[in-house]
Amino acid sequence: MSKSQSPSAVFHYAPGIYLPKILSSGHLRPSNAGAPHERPVLWFSSNPVWENTANKLFRNADGSVHRMSFCEQRESFGCVRFRLPGDDERLLSFRAAMARANARRHDVRTLEVIGMLQGATPGQWFGTLDAVDLADVEVEAFAPASGWQPLSIDAGVFA
Repeated sequence: MSKSQSPSAVFHYAPGIYLPKILSSGHLRPSNAGAPHERPVLWFSSNPVWENTANKLFRNADGSVHRMSFCEQRESFGCVRFRLPGDDERLLSFRAAMARANARRHDVRTLEVIGMLQGATPGQWFGTLDAVDLADVEVEAFAPASGWQPLSIDAGVFA
């Protein structure tokens, strides 16, 4: 991706309950999230508020399933994000990342359509097939009263 096309920052969004495991690993890892024929990709979004495709599915008491809203996810699990400079050389556009991952064209288009139905913008999606060391990112948590706030990370402890 050329530097002129780069957003100023991209974000890997995650539920707050994942933070201890991520901190203990020391890096963000690519995942193939149920696509065993594809190489794993670590996804980022240039959306500075939230990436709707990061919302998790929730099973209701009656067995039905729904995709949580940002507020539901924040209240249930907390929300964190990992900020990476948008001009990081590891970043690829969505389509370039999917090509490197050996994704099928039909799967690429399906993900774009599903993402748009969830209110996401595929043009804001970026990926890397590399793990990203936590030293390369800024970690932030969402606080209802103040929005996204930096977290201090020192030897796997955050405040």
